[in-house]
Amino acid sequence: MSGRPFSLINSNVDPDLNGIQAEPLTAGTYSGTGTNAYTVKNYASERNGAYGPGFFNLDMRVGYAVKLHGRRTLELSADVFNVTDHVNFANPSGNQATASTFLSLRAYNTSYTPRKAQIGVRFEF
Repeated sequence: MSGRPFSLINSNVDPDLNGIQAEPLTAGTYSGTGTNAYTVKNYASERNGAYGPGFFNLDMRVGYAVKLHGRRTLELSADVFNVTDHVNFANPSGNQATASTFLSLRAYNTSYTPRKAQIGVRFEF
C-alpha cells in the first residue's frame, strides 16, 4: 500500500456518549438499541486505519559536461518531472457524515504537479 493513511470517522456520532464526537474507538458495539446501537466498523475506526490512493512519480535528469580550456567546464542538463504524467489523487474525505464526499476522489495531490521540464546551463571557471 503506497497511499497515505487517513482516519475513517463519523462526526455526527458519539457512540460512548462522552461528549467527544469522531474519536477513535476500540472494536465492539456500543450500548443502545436500533439506530442507537453503533458498531465501530460502521462509524469509526482506529486512527489512520485506511489508506488513500496509491502514489507513483518518476523524475529524470540527463546531463553532459564539456571540458573547455584550462579548468573551465560547460555543463548542460535537462530535467523532466513526472515523466509518466501519472495523476496522484489526494486522500478522500473519511467523514461518513458527509455522504456526498465520503471516500470519493475529488482533488489532486498539489505537491506533485503534471509533467514539467526544464533545461540548464552551468559554466565553471
